[in-house]
Amino acid sequence: MSFYFLVLDTNDQFEALICEEQSIDLALISALLRTSRLAASPPVHDGLLLWIDASQGARRREPNGRACILFSHLYGTRDPLVYGPLIVTGGTPEQPEALSLVRVDAALRDLFGIERGHDDPRQDGPS
Repeated sequence: MSFYFLVLDTNDQFEALICEEQSIDLALISALLRTSRLAASPPVHDGLLLWIDASQGARRREPNGRACILFSHLYGTRDPLVYGPLIVTGGTPEQPEALSLVRVDAALRDLFGIERGHDDPRQDGPS
């Protein structure tokens, strides 16, 4: 069985990266975000975690518009600035987990309002 985690880049493009194990190492998330300072949201929508760059250097990166809107909606904050990519996983902040294909679909639908019309989440981002 394959597992996935979602990456939303600052150009509003999604990518579902595949992994063979359900458990994800924090070092992998850190490498994808290109930072050693990670921040995970409290669990949202059936236990999904939203990972962002929490370093001081994040502000030198491009703002992530869709992630900013999502954080405003979820947490009721004004002007939450999220810089760089956003990663969506399951699990806990101590032990993140990859998502089943069903949970990838649910995350895209529930968090971003995107319905996929194909079987491979690695294809095409939102239009």
